Amino acid sequence: MTSGEFAQLQLKFIDPIQHDYELIRPVVLFSETISERSRQTGIERTQVGDKAQRFILQGMLSLG
Repeated sequence: MTSGEFAQLQLKFIDPIQHDYELIRPVVLFSETISERSRQTGIERTQVGDKAQRFILQGMLSLG
């Protein structure tokens, strides 16, 4: 996925939580690297990592 493809996907999001979930989903479910996901989405690596870590520790409620 490229940053342009992620930008197109964002147009379909109906909730801000959906954005965060889709951001971290490949990292959490498919072991994609944080650096790769950051490159794909154009979102800072530390932000992707922080969201993924909170999700792992606290679950879906951490996204709200």
